[in-house]
Amino acid sequence: MIIDSLIAYPYSNRHSISIIKQIHTYRTLSTESTITRVYRFNWLVCLAILYIMKRYIIHLKNQNYIPRHANWLLNRSRNIVSDIGVIVQDTRVATERIEFDTSIPERSDVEEILRRFNTISPVLEYELLAERKMEKHEAIRNARDFNNEKYWQTHEVLEPLWKAANGEEKALLNGIILIAAAFVHDEKDESSICISILNRAKKKLSQAKGLYFEIDLDEINRQILRIIETGMIKRFTI
Repeated sequence: MIIDSLIAYPYSNRHSISIIKQIHTYRTLSTESTITRVYRFNWLVCLAILYIMKRYIIHLKNQNYIPRHANWLLNRSRNIVSDIGVIVQDTRVATERIEFDTSIPERSDVEEILRRFNTISPVLEYELLAERKMEKHEAIRNARDFNNEKYWQTHEVLEPLWKAANGEEKALLNGIILIAAAFVHDEKDESSICISILNRAKKKLSQAKGLYFEIDLDEINRQILRIIETGMIKRFTI
């Protein structure tokens, strides 16, 4: 019944259509064992459901929360929206805001969802995450949201550039992405993971010097070294 409902759903996303076709195929397979068919079938149902969700980052005002509260905030947010099909994947506590990484069913009432999040703390803004091709200058400019502690967004913006880059620039971009990833973990009170990732970033940036699109690479290396040597995490800007 569930799968028939999914197949009947009027998807606009071409990936969703592809997944549904695969589900039809696996449902009719007769050469595999029953256990294998059931496993594949259930896995694809879950994947299909994810493809009809839209990913939003919801930003709330930080009213005296610290990273140690991230897991508590995650559980609370899940409790208030799980009944309407919203999946809260992660929570990150920055200095001035709290980020909730969510997947929201395509036809949901976003205003109702925001109203529920508002019971935790006032909603500052929300953004729909969607892949968008950018020129290098635009991507680097958007990546400077790092300085607003939007580390996950920096990671997302720079990843396509990193994949397309070569040589020293590829290593440099990888280093900046790793710094953003490290600070994401710091926002979740995972300091040991943060420092471990910063060690990886330091290796990637070992040959990076001077300026890269007005980003001071020498200063970044100094800041990373300070954190690694002292064990005290103080987020910096780029």
